[in-house]
Amino acid sequence: KFIQYFTSLGYTENDAHIWKSLFSLGTQPASVIAKETGLERTYVYKSLMKLSNDDVVSLTEKNGIKNFYVATIFTIYIASYLLYNIASYI
Repeated sequence: KFIQYFTSLGYTENDAHIWKSLFSLGTQPASVIAKETGLERTYVYKSLMKLSNDDVVSLTEKNGIKNFYVATIFTIYIASYLLYNIASYI
């Protein structure tokens, strides 16, 4: 059900798996999330950067390594709420 919800926001199933792994593991670099999901590291990095640009995950840098963490859960709730309400007016 989560995957359906996440994809309804315009993300891919892989994005959803990446987000879930990051949520479970806490702050991590793309390489750790890639190992957890079984996806290629460069794909995971690009996905995390896209999610970061959309404020769905946040980014911090330590010793030159980008580490990602899940932004507040309300970010996803608000995004879905806005998408739902915008669609009703179209």
